Amino acid sequence: MTQPNPSPAGVIHDLAYRRYEGARLGASTRFTVIARYAVQAQWRLRAVRLFVVGALVCAALGAAAVGVNYGFRRMMHGVGADGLDMDLTRDAAAVSYALAAQYLPTLLLVLVCGAPAVAADLNAGAFQFHFARTVTPGQYLLGRFAGALTWPALFGYGTVALYAVERLVFVEGVGTSLKLMAVGALAVTLRLATLGAVALGCSSLTRRRGLAQAMFLATVLGSGMVTAIAASSTSKPWIATLSVMDAGTALCDSILGPTRLHGVALAAPAMALALWITVFTAVAWWRVRSAEVVRG
Repeated sequence: MTQPNPSPAGVIHDLAYRRYEGARLGASTRFTVIARYAVQAQWRLRAVRLFVVGALVCAALGAAAVGVNYGFRRMMHGVGADGLDMDLTRDAAAVSYALAAQYLPTLLLVLVCGAPAVAADLNAGAFQFHFARTVTPGQYLLGRFAGALTWPALFGYGTVALYAVERLVFVEGVGTSLKLMAVGALAVTLRLATLGAVALGCSSLTRRRGLAQAMFLATVLGSGMVTAIAASSTSKPWIATLSVMDAGTALCDSILGPTRLHGVALAAPAMALALWITVFTAVAWWRVRSAEVVRG
């Protein structure tokens, strides 16, 4: 006797390939996909969340210092803004505090977010996935660059804006506050561009994440120590502005700070800044371009 067929236990879904019918991004925005997934992966790291908290604490402490500075000056000169010294060289402390407050958090966030990025892709063979599609090496590097600097940029620009707003509240100088914010944003941009280029360049030279991070730290901290020793031994303070972290800061201090750079002292940090960015970006570009990709 023939047994009846048993009733199906569930619904069988169609798993065949279907053409994507949603919105498509333009070619110029493909790097944002790489950056977005990088930032999402970074947030799952305990070290990133710890350093983000540290950046918040540093910003708050710096804000308190700036508030006390401006509040004391206002108390000494009266409640009116007319009695305050509006010289930019005195209000440059807002930018200096912002850069100093985020020095260590910026370095640590780039260390964990940017230095291992290309090395991890080299180790995993991810270039086959990226470049077999329509992603170019330039778009890949731009995506990795944006992903490496998203968290440092958030707190760097945010800290500058916070301190400029404090200056506006206590001193009531709109034009000066806007100039402080603009110069501070320039200083943060130069610092992030240099650190991002160094991080990706070092990361592209190895497949080991730890070694990439060690090379990044050695380059940043080593350049600071070498230039500081050279400046001290030769009695030429401008040599100290050639390091990775200090080249961009020196240019912005020359605009706002009491120390005005001229001639070689002004051209040297500008050339050092261009050299750091160009050399390490070229190294990363060369390594990414030479990655083996099999296109079917």
